[in-house]
Amino acid sequence: MNKDNVMTVAEIAVKTATSMVPFGGTLLSCIIDEVKSKAMQKRQDEWMEVIEEKLHQCVIDIDTIGENESFTTAIIKATEIAAKTAEREKREYLANAVLNSIEFNSEESILMIYMELLERYTVWHLKILTHFYNPEMGIGRSNESMGSAEGPLYRRYPYMKERTDLVDKIVTDLQNEGMLTSGNYMHSSMISNGIYAKRTTKLGDDFLNFILVLRPSQLDLIQI
Repeated sequence: MNKDNVMTVAEIAVKTATSMVPFGGTLLSCIIDEVKSKAMQKRQDEWMEVIEEKLHQCVIDIDTIGENESFTTAIIKATEIAAKTAEREKREYLANAVLNSIEFNSEESILMIYMELLERYTVWHLKILTHFYNPEMGIGRSNESMGSAEGPLYRRYPYMKERTDLVDKIVTDLQNEGMLTSGNYMHSSMISNGIYAKRTTKLGDDFLNFILVLRPSQLDLIQI
């Protein structure tokens, strides 16, 4: 905690002590007010920066964009989600979703399902799902003739190997929700073609198409 933050909490505590109110959550109220005024503002500013950068990548008719119902739904929901996360990577996914909503051709129910998944999934969920669209993406094949699907994943994200329990849970989550194919490929021994096989389902592909700028067929070009 930096000096400014320490002073802020101290000032809040003094203000609370001098209020002479024994109950009622005054300290908590002051802290919440401080969070809203500073931390939330910081997140909002960072979100505006990310979304504006994305929107500059496409041609937008300012006079008609407000009539685009998919865009309106997506940007309202994405702004709400962005306020709940401190991770810039999550905001990048949210901004991509807003950008892709401009030409979203399916019904709003599908768009809302995607947005709710994006809200619920962690950055690890999204990275693991993207990895299993094309396990060779950005890392190529190693020389092993036998192995399991977890090998390439941990080569791409070495830090995940420290929490294999969480990775296994995430893979199970994605399988149970129909985003990844079923099976114990994370730990089962298989030949090279199996190690690098695509594991995302059509639902997984469609979702990735919504949260990434490029189409699924171009995901081998994406580095996330």
